[in-house]
Amino acid sequence: MPLPIRLDPGAGESLESLLDRTAAPMHTSIAHLLQAMGLVAEGGHTPPFFGSVADAQITVKLARGLGLSTDAVRQTMLERYSPNILDLDPLRVRPARGATAAVLRRQWIFVAGTRFCPRCLADTSQWKVEWRLPWITTCPQHRAVLVSHCPGCGLPPRSSVTRASTRVSVVSAAVCRNMTLDGGDICGTRLDLVPLSASAPMATRTDAHLRCVIEGGQMELLGRPSRPFEVLQAWRAAACLVSAFSSDPRDMWHPKRPWLSPPRDAQTMRSLLQRATPLIEAPDAHTAAELLSDFVPRTTRPSSGWKALLREKAGKASPLTPVIDAFATMRGRPSSRLHHARQLALPVRDLPLGVIPQLAWTCALPPSLSTRPSLPIRRAVFSLSLARLAGSADWLAAAQDLQVAPAAGRRWTRYTFGAMTAAERTTWTTAVDRCATALSSQPPPTRTRSHWIVTARDLRLGDAAGCDVWGLGRCSRTFTGCAGLGMRLENR
Repeated sequence: MPLPIRLDPGAGESLESLLDRTAAPMHTSIAHLLQAMGLVAEGGHTPPFFGSVADAQITVKLARGLGLSTDAVRQTMLERYSPNILDLDPLRVRPARGATAAVLRRQWIFVAGTRFCPRCLADTSQWKVEWRLPWITTCPQHRAVLVSHCPGCGLPPRSSVTRASTRVSVVSAAVCRNMTLDGGDICGTRLDLVPLSASAPMATRTDAHLRCVIEGGQMELLGRPSRPFEVLQAWRAAACLVSAFSSDPRDMWHPKRPWLSPPRDAQTMRSLLQRATPLIEAPDAHTAAELLSDFVPRTTRPSSGWKALLREKAGKASPLTPVIDAFATMRGRPSSRLHHARQLALPVRDLPLGVIPQLAWTCALPPSLSTRPSLPIRRAVFSLSLARLAGSADWLAAAQDLQVAPAAGRRWTRYTFGAMTAAERTTWTTAVDRCATALSSQPPPTRTRSHWIVTARDLRLGDAAGCDVWGLGRCSRTFTGCAGLGMRLENR
């Protein structure tokens, strides 16, 4: 039956807010209104997911009771955003067992509870549907960050609405209707009196960008046009990846599966969106992977591999899967281990390949380097690094230029750089550059029987039995040949 009072919903007003404003002048409860419209089932239960979705029969009853069209009723619920940015189909299936988990796996959404703007409640007493979207963190009208929790009960508003709370007469729509811990009464805190917090301009611009996507605006993702639903999924994955390697305790709202539930705090969400924006605006997957490397510490080495770790944090079905694959490739390449600044190639020096030995001098290696792998392999990799400075395109090309088996050269470089720390890689790069400077002015070494014969005198670093390249005293190590490389080294 139609209700005695008919109110027009405000712009973006939610169904619960409209019912509150309708019940307040009549000094009645929400349960009485729903009962009058025939929406209370046996036992006093309201329809499941009331305010989020509604089937055709419930929509018709609401439209008849509130004196609105069915389209206007749908605009007061979350289904106004379906299927543009939300997938709420699991909530429509009856019985709705496991529906909440199915919806949360697909997107970020507040199934229960909402944020609010105190100034909006003070001006209009209207709760907006968009406040239930985690992406909305600011109020553009009052340029304020939305409040996430009631200061009275400490819970998000409208998160514990039960049959008992719906039976309490509505005094004001701006009152917190969460049940107290003893279950005897509602909280009753005046939410329109909560103080505001100023909003940063950058957060407002980011929020405006998200509002454009929420309203159906087109946006490019990794250089290609994408649907709004896919863009928000990518934003969720980017925020999860940023938070996974953050040291801020506020970013640890869900340590294991951050993609399953969004942070309630609007300040935390705003910070995540600002840091994740460069990943979303990257022109391609490789650029986004380079930006992601700024958040991931170089010392992190997951035992399960980068792909498994990042997909666990961002969700398996993520639009950022190409970014994760590119990042895993970038961190796994030996060239990035040697020069770990965004996979930049080593600077090419004016160094002829003819002066580079197949097996570098022991005294040219940094003395503080770890003992892994064995010394002959490290000497060979040092020579390969010199070849990279001389212009070899990659490690395979460097091995071919020095007449080393390509497969062995690739295996040795991966083994050597994988055993180094970040500080040791920097020391190694410095040593290679220093040796290249000394070699650039040297004549080619002598050849005998198709094998290299290289000495410390050829390098002019001092006598091999007593050089002091690193200022550690005279070196007493002798040079030995490497049967695997088919070479012989001599001292003179």
